[in-house]
Amino acid sequence: MTTTTMTSHHRHSFKQHLGRMTSYNTYNVTVACEDNEYYEFEVDADSYGEACSIAESRAMEMYINILYITVDQAA
Repeated sequence: MTTTTMTSHHRHSFKQHLGRMTSYNTYNVTVACEDNEYYEFEVDADSYGEACSIAESRAMEMYINILYITVDQAA
């Protein structure tokens, strides 16, 4: 005799849970491009890495050739 059992596990990730409890930080991000131009963004993110990633995405949307990115937490 064979029995088939289907189970479902619903898990909440720890990051999703923390996302509801913590607020984002504001970061000032400067993107330097190869044409010696600078673009500044104000980004809300959980970390410096996430702020950099958001700025990189925005720069890519604007077709900016990125030389480097600096991230500072807003006061």
